[in-house]
Amino acid sequence: MVADGFWKGWYVQMGLDMTLQNPYGYDFSKVFPNGKSFGLDVAVGKWFSHQVGGRGKFNWENKLPLLENGHANWLAPFYEPGENRRKGGYIAVYGDALFNLHNLFGAYRADRTWNASLYPRMGVNYNFGVSKGALLLGIGVLNTYRISDRWSLYGDIAYIMTGSGFVGSEKVEGTGTGSNSNGYLTIGLGVQYDLGKKKANTDGTNSTIFLTNTDGTDKTDFSANTIAAPHSVPWSENLTNLTNIFCPAEIAETAERFLNTIAAPHSVPWSENLTDLTDKILTLIAIN
Repeated sequence: MVADGFWKGWYVQMGLDMTLQNPYGYDFSKVFPNGKSFGLDVAVGKWFSHQVGGRGKFNWENKLPLLENGHANWLAPFYEPGENRRKGGYIAVYGDALFNLHNLFGAYRADRTWNASLYPRMGVNYNFGVSKGALLLGIGVLNTYRISDRWSLYGDIAYIMTGSGFVGSEKVEGTGTGSNSNGYLTIGLGVQYDLGKKKANTDGTNSTIFLTNTDGTDKTDFSANTIAAPHSVPWSENLTNLTNIFCPAEIAETAERFLNTIAAPHSVPWSENLTDLTDKILTLIAIN
C-alpha cells in the first residue's frame, strides 16, 4: 500500500551518537580512545509506504562540551588533542533511503513495536579542524521501538566511507576499502516523534493513514467484494474496518442502517442502503 498525500508519514528524530574514526593507515583495534568522539543528531524523515521511506540527517560531532574526548588523536589534525574540538569539530549531512525489513519480507502490522530498517547512505561532511570536506557513502541499520502512538526510541548504526579531504589529505589512495580506508563507524541513540494524522485501528492501536492500494485500486472497495464472496473473509469484519477509517457520524449512521437491513432483509432492500453508504464514503474521499 502506498501513502495517500504528501503530508502523511513524516517524523522527526533527535539524539546523541558515538563515532569511532577509522582513518587510512591506522589500526582500528586502537580506536579507543584515539578515535572516539561524540555528537548531536537531528533528522527528518518520511515513509512513502509501509516498506520504503527516506530520511535527511544532520550530525555535529566533537563539539559538545559535556562529551569531550581529550584523547581524540585520530580526529584531524592528527595527534593534536583538543584542536579539532576547539576549531568546531566536524559536521555531516546524510541522505538515507530506508527499507523496512519487517514489512518487505512479512505482513504490515500496525501494532508492531519493533521495526528494523536497512538503508544505503550518501552525503557530505566538513571538518573544521582542517578546513576541508569530502563526499561520503555508507550503509546502516535503523531500529525503532514504539512506546506510544507517536513516540519511539531509536538505535542507529552505520559505517561511512569518506574521501581524504575529511582528514586533511589530498592523496586519493586514502579512499580505499576495508581496514585501509578513511571512514568511521557511528552508533546513535535517541527519540522519534511521528507527525501527521493518525487513525484508530480496530485493535485500539493507531497508525498513519494509507488508503490507496499498490495497484491503484480503492482500498474502500473491499466491503462489496467480500459480500460477493462471503466465504473468503467475513464481510461484517471488513465493513467494520471500513467504517473505522472514517469517523463522521453520518457514515456510522448509514452503516448501522445497512447492518439493520441485512439482519431484516424483508423490511427495506439492503442494496439501497449499501448504495447510500458507498456514496457517502466516496464523497468524503473526494473532499479529502
